[in-house]
Amino acid sequence: MKLTNLRLSAIVGLVFFVFASQAFASGKTEILTPPNSEEKWYLKVNVESMTLEGQKLIPENGIPETGLFYYDKGAGTGLSAFISRLNLKSASQCREHYYKLMKNANDPLVTNYKKTKYKKNFLIEKFVKGPEGMVINQKHVNAYFKKNGNCIDIHLSKTNYKPEDEKWFQSMIDSVKIVNGRPETKVSLPNPKTSLEYGLVGNDFFNKKDYANAIINYRKAVNLDKEKHDLDATSFVVIVDSLGMAYGITEDYARAITNYEYGISTYYDYPMFYYNLACTYGEKGNAVKANDNLSNAYFYRNNNLPGEMLPDPLTDPSFKNILDDYDFKKLAENIRAYRMAELEKTAK
Repeated sequence: MKLTNLRLSAIVGLVFFVFASQAFASGKTEILTPPNSEEKWYLKVNVESMTLEGQKLIPENGIPETGLFYYDKGAGTGLSAFISRLNLKSASQCREHYYKLMKNANDPLVTNYKKTKYKKNFLIEKFVKGPEGMVINQKHVNAYFKKNGNCIDIHLSKTNYKPEDEKWFQSMIDSVKIVNGRPETKVSLPNPKTSLEYGLVGNDFFNKKDYANAIINYRKAVNLDKEKHDLDATSFVVIVDSLGMAYGITEDYARAITNYEYGISTYYDYPMFYYNLACTYGEKGNAVKANDNLSNAYFYRNNNLPGEMLPDPLTDPSFKNILDDYDFKKLAENIRAYRMAELEKTAK
């Protein structure tokens, strides 16, 4: 079945419901908990009208870390938030740690690095220019906070930056709150009956990092849909994608692969199925299959759901095992160029 023939009739309000319902249910704020589930605090941040592009719940280079990525293609704004257990003593030290990483990356598209402060917050500001022939004038601001040895990195970006956009950056930084205690999490539907309801319950468990129960409910949603075909196109792709992510987080790569292949058998032109399948093979170090699926993701790149864009494989930790592969690099560079072109369209 072709997704492009169905997605316009899908309920657009349900896009990303499996990951982002907490953001929309709490007055356009998102909650992020620390990587150590024993810690009794959480982060709240304003996400405005942005939609969730991804979550990071897997340690990188042995460092416990959680994160989320939001983007509003129409406004050209982006936000990511990370909580990393770095055992540093201050927000200033957190900034120094990340400043060194940024400078060492030596990205030719990044200019005008500078360390600044807003109120009591330690910041890094920089600009990103597009590839040759493209002008996106994208400003980036990273604000750093610290809690119990965890560094909190709030990364904001705005394409087609103007001086008056400073108010937006400041308001977003002001929205960041570190709250003591545990966030309230309730199962929205204690007695689910439909595929969509099982998907919503799966989302509740996913947000609580109870991946075993998330998988149980996502799987029930998928299996029930096989019988009743009661999911619209958008809900189907999001639930299947979420189930695959839950499998990936628990390192059940075999089931993740089977799940994404099932999604592709139903909607063969949905690019994120291919992208996440590529991620799964990347985690396994299988460059050939990762590249095959990444190539398909790029081929179908214009069939994303509203507000979606292919992530940047060069910064995706799922591909850390194949970063040196020549074919991967070429594909990833093409996807990065595509992302830059989309940002340039937004800037006009």
